[in-house]
Amino acid sequence: MLNEVADGIFQMVLPLPYSLKSVNSYLIQGEKGFTVIDTGDTKESIYVWEKFLQSGAAIEKVVLTHTHPDHCGLAGWFQGKCNVPITVSNHSFEELNRMKHRYIEDSPLQSILNQHSGPKLPKSIDIHSSPYDFIPSDFYEDGEKIKLGNSWFEAIWTPGHSRDQFCFYNRELQIMIVSDHVLAAVTPMIELRGEEGENPLKDYFTSLDKMNIYPVKLALTGHGQLITNLPTRIDDIKSRHQRRLGQILDILTKESMSAAQIFEHMYENRNKGFLFEQFMAIITRLIYLETIGQLIKEVHDGKIYYRAV
Repeated sequence: MLNEVADGIFQMVLPLPYSLKSVNSYLIQGEKGFTVIDTGDTKESIYVWEKFLQSGAAIEKVVLTHTHPDHCGLAGWFQGKCNVPITVSNHSFEELNRMKHRYIEDSPLQSILNQHSGPKLPKSIDIHSSPYDFIPSDFYEDGEKIKLGNSWFEAIWTPGHSRDQFCFYNRELQIMIVSDHVLAAVTPMIELRGEEGENPLKDYFTSLDKMNIYPVKLALTGHGQLITNLPTRIDDIKSRHQRRLGQILDILTKESMSAAQIFEHMYENRNKGFLFEQFMAIITRLIYLETIGQLIKEVHDGKIYYRAV
């Protein structure tokens, strides 16, 4: 059930019913029990946790890296089952209220998808209950030292995948909990929030560059395999984004197009499990290219189009 990835740090793989199939939770041993990093969000995950607790293990607290449902969805369950504090960042506290309204028809995100001739927001997965039915007990901020188990980690704000994404770094062990900021096998989704002036891909590039000052022997990811050469993986992700940005510029050299039209060109062999994420990736790249002066945005009949400069 548990895989020890470093001294006193364990990985728990929890099932998901969609796309990435599983989410990684980490348990860090302390004198009063384990600190749980992220929770999973399904009934199947509850079954895994209940078996773990039946073994006699104690939970000291839960700490969340960000407030996407697969990472925070069982925080309320832990709060009720184990009576433990839930620790979130100051940014996550702001995101909680926003995320509660993400799937309503008139949400800012649905409005921007409509302007780009995009799809309807996906319905939230039918999980055990609302992923936001918990009250945070404690808070951390960027640069703060926080105790996870018996070890001290630095909290590093890395917006891009989500506005409130944080990583945790232990300098002594040279271990970084990167959550969904960097993944081993896939390029992380960059979240579009539908708010004026946002540029999440620019934020993501800045957050990736922030990693360069930290020597890391092992990166603990939110999904899939762990990473033993973080700088190389970061370079791979940057290169993939640059290739996609170049594709968009090539497509727009001859005529103006909407995000939906660009999507048809770029994702001919599309993965149905990632359609929404792929469409959102198109928009975040268009916003980025416009802000660096390589595209011009045009609005016709309430719909947004882009053309190359």
